[in-house]
Order: sequence, then C-alpha cells, then structure tokens
Amino acid sequence: MISRDMVGVLYNSQRADAKDLAWKIVSDLNLGDDTLVYGVEELEKIDTNDWVGKVDLFITVGGDGTILRASHMAARNGVAILGVNLGQLGFLTELRAEEAMEKIPGYLDGEVWIEERNMIEARVVTADPGATQIVHEALNEVAIGRREVAGLSMIGVTVDDEPLTTYRADAVIVSTATGSTGYALSAGGPILHPQSEDILITPVAPHLDKSWALVLPKSARVEVSFLSQQPGALAIDGFIDVPIGYGDTVKIVKGESVARFMRGNPPSHYYADLVRKLGLDPWEM
Repeated sequence: MISRDMVGVLYNSQRADAKDLAWKIVSDLNLGDDTLVYGVEELEKIDTNDWVGKVDLFITVGGDGTILRASHMAARNGVAILGVNLGQLGFLTELRAEEAMEKIPGYLDGEVWIEERNMIEARVVTADPGATQIVHEALNEVAIGRREVAGLSMIGVTVDDEPLTTYRADAVIVSTATGSTGYALSAGGPILHPQSEDILITPVAPHLDKSWALVLPKSARVEVSFLSQQPGALAIDGFIDVPIGYGDTVKIVKGESVARFMRGNPPSHYYADLVRKLGLDPWEM
C-alpha cells in the first residue's frame, strides 16, 4: 500500500491535457494540498532534497518520454513510477488515460507488484586527461553518431577490451532490454524481454553488410569510440545531448540504479500488451 501523502504527480508540460489530468488525479484522489505536482522538466531543476524521502511513487501523465525523464530522478532515489499514457505506443506506461481515474486507487491500495528494469551507465572519456568525467544513466539507450543529420560516422566498438568492428553508420545504439522496443527496434534490432539484464548493440543504417545487432551479457564492458572529424554527439534516452569529438570514447556498463514500475497485471501479460502495442494480430496466419 502506498500512502497518498507519499505520491507525486509529474506530467508532460508540453500538453495541456496532461496538466489537466494530473491536477484531476490530485483532486479526485484527495492527494492533499502538499502533493508534489510538476511538469517533469520542471522537477529536474529542483533540489532533490526538497522531495527525496517525501515521495514513494510518481504518477506520470504523458507518454514514454515523460517516463524516461522521470526515471532518471526516480531510479537513483528508489521511487517507483506508475505511468498514465497520453502518448502513442506507451511501452512503459501502465494505464490508458480513460481508465486512470477508475484504476489508480486500486494501485495505491496495494493490488500491485513492482517490476524492476535495468539501466546502463555511460561515461565519456576525452583526449583531455584533465576533463571531468560525468556518468550518465539511461533507461532506454545511448546513441553515438554525428551531430549533423546527414552523413556516415566512423564508430569503433570494443567489448571487454576486444575489438568488435568499426562501423560506417549514422549511429551506434547501445541499449537495455527496455530500450530494445525504442530507437533500437526502429533500427532493426531484436526485442528483449524487459526482465532481461542483457545489453544490446544495434548500428543505425550501417554501410555494406554490418547490419546485425549483438546481444551481450550484463557483465559486458562496451567502449564506443567516435572516429570522425566532424562534430559528434552522445544522445541519452532521447533528451540528453552531450557533444563529443574525434577520438572521444563512451564507456558503457550495466548501471547500479534500477527503474521501478508499479504493475497491476501479472508478468505474463507483457506478451499480450506487446502484441497490442505493436499492432499485431496474434492469430494472423
């Protein structure tokens, strides 16, 4: 059971309907005048000391993008997420907007289980030995490629200190099982079960015949080196953009944090949910 005093509500501030539904949740569920209610981008600017220890659950109103942003703050502070979908596919969300008001009370009263999903950590190592190395966490993926949209990049990949290959591609994606249904899926990668701890490498539009994806164990240490002279970028979960340059290396390992999601359906429901969100007919021959 989650105390209503320990619930915060985050919403996609780019959508008026998300803000409206967020405040309706607060009002109709009697969450209280002191409830933490913010656009998810706004919460990123607030000192975590203002809410850590005061929130056990974030209800997010938006889509997967809203959850991805919330997860970066929630995971490292042990806060679970219950996602309400106003987006399109909503692979990470739990409830549709039209059923949220009816079903959220049951989730708060304990008729649930907590699903944990692995994250990865990415550290940029530059040619400047004095540069500060910042560790970035990702729930979905990190992608390394050229900053400009057009043009191939030279991207070298090693695994556990052993050279794998050098891609000529738009980008290389390193993702979690959660991220296998995101950018990596659009690049032709496989779908991993969300409980998998494996790490996935998927090239984006590679030149010639290097179009295969590679599934690695959770212990793998992946290094991706940017080998093009043009400016490059490290994109993290689609909303963090880190400039990189020639010779910079991104070191990626399984993260220490886990994202926690409140679920009402049994784990086996994942398959039916996946088929529905992908628009597939399970009985089609």
